[in-house]
Amino acid sequence: MAENLPFAQQPEVAVTVIAHGARILGVHNERWGVFTLPMTRRRAWQDPEISPVLRQEEWEITATRAAAEVLGRTFPKKTLPKPLLDPNETRDYRQSDADGVWKVYHLRVSGLAVEDTRLAPGVFGEWLAPDDFREREPISPTARYVIDRLRLQGRLPPWPAGPVV
Repeated sequence: MAENLPFAQQPEVAVTVIAHGARILGVHNERWGVFTLPMTRRRAWQDPEISPVLRQEEWEITATRAAAEVLGRTFPKKTLPKPLLDPNETRDYRQSDADGVWKVYHLRVSGLAVEDTRLAPGVFGEWLAPDDFREREPISPTARYVIDRLRLQGRLPPWPAGPVV
């Protein structure tokens, strides 16, 4: 478990797998120089009304922010990203490629099915088949890890019928 490891940084990250049919959106991360899945860190803040309690953003909202950043739109509440994997499946993912500092990431993986494939202005992306995450470059190790976990759990898209945006 992460609590017993000598890693100072343990970021909590929401990964949003955005699917159009069986295709998954890979977005280019300029800082990393690779394509990856939409993801963002979970926000935490000190609530001035309830001192000294640290408040954390709801995971559903963090996953929705990751989708909004790449798609450039809002979502009806009934269509927000839904959890795809048990958080314990992706709790202690270790990674250091971007900055050379080892971190233990706590990933929360959610899915969002979309009909409209347009991306936000300035976002570069490609709709990839799951196998493309293994067979193409440049793809981030984190994206490969998440897609492999989804494959092992039988959770790759297309997902059963439900609200799509």
